[in-house]
Amino acid sequence: AIRIDDILEIVCRHFGAKVGELQSKRRSQSIVFPRQIAMFLARQLTELSLGEIGGFFGGRDHSTVVYALDKMERRRRVDSDFSVTISDLENRIRLMVEGN
Repeated sequence: AIRIDDILEIVCRHFGAKVGELQSKRRSQSIVFPRQIAMFLARQLTELSLGEIGGFFGGRDHSTVVYALDKMERRRRVDSDFSVTISDLENRIRLMVEGN
């Protein structure tokens, strides 16, 4: 089973961020974007609820997670490069989990 820690590891490696930054209250774009991607992937790849995902990312409300999911889904539909990036991250996460 894919854990949120697995998702964070791959997303942080891809964006050069630290797990603590994605879980912090910081709202700079360099942190918000990978955080939103990690939230999106957590929703896609795990059975966690919106509240559980929000709690993992610095105690954010479920409405913040809904906003991130909507934003990432919209971008995925209109930006093919972004869609490829999301698919690549999903594949890397699955490969890492299968390798363990």
